[in-house]
Amino acid sequence: MCMIEDADGYNEWSGESSHVARKTHKCGECHRQIEPGERYYVMKWKYDGQFDTSNICAHCRVAGTWLEENCSGFLVCMIEDDIAEHVTEYRGRSKCVARLKRLKVGMERHWKIKRGPRAGQLMPLPQLPSKLEPNLAHY
Repeated sequence: MCMIEDADGYNEWSGESSHVARKTHKCGECHRQIEPGERYYVMKWKYDGQFDTSNICAHCRVAGTWLEENCSGFLVCMIEDDIAEHVTEYRGRSKCVARLKRLKVGMERHWKIKRGPRAGQLMPLPQLPSKLEPNLAHY
């Protein structure tokens, strides 16, 4: 089940804008440092009369895009948990699970390469996993 389905209400207002970092920022999803020159997204919303914002790195935004296409949205600061839930739910039932698992592992590792000569470097931007098969989609 998608976390957006369990949300206790909707934002009164929300918006998103894309930027190239001029200074460091922290990703609200994987919590890594977004370095100058990297693309990131600013999510803004108003809920219960309160405005809030969160920065999302381009890597985590790929996971958010998959959730938008398959679940009609996502909860900000909950993308990793939602992707992990989908990996467990669709294991053995969907072709997209392998790519979803790559997103999950990437977020766990803060999108940093763990071993080899490029250890510590930023992983390449992940590919968007395929959509869920129609018999598994839960619109």
